[in-house]
Amino acid sequence: MQVQMPVKVKEHDGIQEITVTKRNSEGDITIWSSNDGDESLYLEIEQIEEDDGVKFSVKKRGDAIESVNDELIEEMGDRYLAMKMDSLVDDFDGIEHEDNSKVPKQEKDPYDPKLIRVEPKNFPIQYVCTLIRSSDLDLAPDFQRGFVWSDITRKSRLIESLLLRIPIPVFYLVQDDEGKFQVVDGVQRLTVINDFVNNKFRLKNLEYLHDCEGCFYNKSAKKLDPLFVKRIDQTQLTFNIIDPQTPEQVRYDIFRRINTGGKTLNNQEIRNCLEKNHVRKLLRDLSSMESFKKATRGSIKPTRMADKEVILRFIAFYMMDHNIMGQISYKGDMDQYLDNTVSILNKHSESEFSQIKEAFNKAMDNAYILFGDRAFRKSSYINRRRKFTVGIKNVRTT
Repeated sequence: MQVQMPVKVKEHDGIQEITVTKRNSEGDITIWSSNDGDESLYLEIEQIEEDDGVKFSVKKRGDAIESVNDELIEEMGDRYLAMKMDSLVDDFDGIEHEDNSKVPKQEKDPYDPKLIRVEPKNFPIQYVCTLIRSSDLDLAPDFQRGFVWSDITRKSRLIESLLLRIPIPVFYLVQDDEGKFQVVDGVQRLTVINDFVNNKFRLKNLEYLHDCEGCFYNKSAKKLDPLFVKRIDQTQLTFNIIDPQTPEQVRYDIFRRINTGGKTLNNQEIRNCLEKNHVRKLLRDLSSMESFKKATRGSIKPTRMADKEVILRFIAFYMMDHNIMGQISYKGDMDQYLDNTVSILNKHSESEFSQIKEAFNKAMDNAYILFGDRAFRKSSYINRRRKFTVGIKNVRTT
């Protein structure tokens, strides 16, 4: 598969626009070369793993590119990451996933459809941005839900749709017991709208409203006509809001049914939406423990919350083995089992998690003392550092 994209790079004599094609990959480095036959011109994207996620280094002929703006790095990074995610998900999160194809699916108990409580509401954009500023609507969760748009044309066309009063698709939110909202579907679009209202980008490549080309929302340099500003402020967005009184298992099913387009949430990301803040903090604290990083040799990436799911598995089996925080049983369906674990954790306070933290820290220390660099990995004389094996962790630490 070849991937092409037009990019602009700043040369000493001005700005040059070129089209590059992915040629080959060498480990975490991908080479993009020019399509005009100039073999001396190539771009290099290097994937760099850091504690807070994945970043990219873009180079040209061995020297760092001075890009016209950050959109070049963002776009190349996003496209490269999307390509990697499609073909190398296992390598990317550092986990050797289990084959559950032969595990019989647990038959779910039917629930009363009357328990589904989803209320449609319309909010003006001005009010939505106020909710975001006050942190009553969360656009920055602990995980990466797909990727926020970096294509300036796509972002600008969304704003143009609002200016033209063209309806855009509905958004889905879940409301917690404190009245705060998390986005289930539509986080990219809400982020674009909020960024534009906060003057983080100017409109480019508009299809119809050429007078608005190059305009910020209300930045003094070049801003929208006041009529258009008012139109954006007053535009009503439609939200389907999942009521906090809806039973958690019903909410999980709603999440999975509507989470079908674009870069979908995985099961752990869905669980994160339904975890209360103190449960998220528990998983975050455990993933940052030095004992965990040492035992796993830092091989489990925070990308798509892979590290949080592994830790949640430990908690689930530890709770069952020690019969703490209520009855919980494993019937072969791991996702259902972890969903139930989150539901139980949500009902308990942070002060009750000390036993889990101590047990986890001790288990990680013991795993490293006993197995060293081979902890949680299948033995191999050919390749001593294999991928982290989830099933082994379930056995060794519980």
